[in-house]
Amino acid sequence: MDLSRVAGPGDGGVDLIGWWWLPKLPHLPSEDSDGTSKVTRIRVLAQCKAEKSKLGPHYVREMEGVMYRLLHTHKMPSTGIEEADPSPIEREVANSLQPLPTVAMLASLSPFTNKAVLRAMSSPIPFILLHLPPQDTAREETSKSRADNKQLLPSLQWNPALASEQGLLKGQMDIRWQHTAEGGFPVIWWGGQPLSNHVPSP
Repeated sequence: MDLSRVAGPGDGGVDLIGWWWLPKLPHLPSEDSDGTSKVTRIRVLAQCKAEKSKLGPHYVREMEGVMYRLLHTHKMPSTGIEEADPSPIEREVANSLQPLPTVAMLASLSPFTNKAVLRAMSSPIPFILLHLPPQDTAREETSKSRADNKQLLPSLQWNPALASEQGLLKGQMDIRWQHTAEGGFPVIWWGGQPLSNHVPSP
């Protein structure tokens, strides 16, 4: 993925926006117009959270609302009321989504509650939950129990709308745990192989 920060007034609830380059899938738009590219790109919209407590399902519902609004903003006529109309940033983001497949992502320093995970799993929107705990915290807590340490490890989860055989990626991708001396980290696999970097060179 290659994401850029867009957070600010009128951002429509989006903190990061960018592209996810993946091996080509026949049902998704090709990177080029003639269809010869071996790469597919998918739009990614992300919210970043730095809460002290676990993130509940209302954060997932909030991101769903952001996605629905942006995916339909291009259809909205102006009301003539500045406060009621989408901001210029919202319209710019919305226009960039047409007609591209889009994925929602929640990136959090704290873990997600079970209800938040269930909400994301049941969403019709392709969804990623990314837990990235502060690295200094993880190192300081090595003496705690395994149950406590589990909350300090990074995690990556996605829903059926994204990764199932009926989802956006048609079951081509899965996550496996890469073990290291320090514990480990999640690795994305594609078609039975670790997914290599497909981001184009500048």
